[in-house]
Amino acid sequence: MNTNDFFKDQQKKRIIANVRSALAKQFPGAGSGRRLAEAMGVSPATVSRWLSGKKLPDLEQLNRLAKTLGEPLHCLLGYSDDSVMRGKNPLFDNAIKLSILAERIRRGDDPRPRETRQLVKRLKKTIARARSFVAMRE
Repeated sequence: MNTNDFFKDQQKKRIIANVRSALAKQFPGAGSGRRLAEAMGVSPATVSRWLSGKKLPDLEQLNRLAKTLGEPLHCLLGYSDDSVMRGKNPLFDNAIKLSILAERIRRGDDPRPRETRQLVKRLKKTIARARSFVAMRE
């Protein structure tokens, strides 16, 4: 999924601000973008486009970015800990995992496509159960 199309402008600005803040904490000082690029295995130009808002990382890159910066993915996306129940929200977590797997399959660079398809099926079932549970509580 192309994240530039998925997120609205306000969300993009919030994501960029959160990435910049996390970057300053993890890689303080000059050259932080270059050091982040090295840690992630992407070009410094790619990181520069992310930080300037010209392009957002795709979902898989966002996940790697969060791990590299030592921040939970939901925080980079602008969700508070409370909004995702301190990381115990299977619907949110599995939706992110599903999006990442779907992106890999779409690009055709999944090293184990059969296992991934099985995992996608399990994740979809988990998401469906979580949605029905939420609907029952409302």
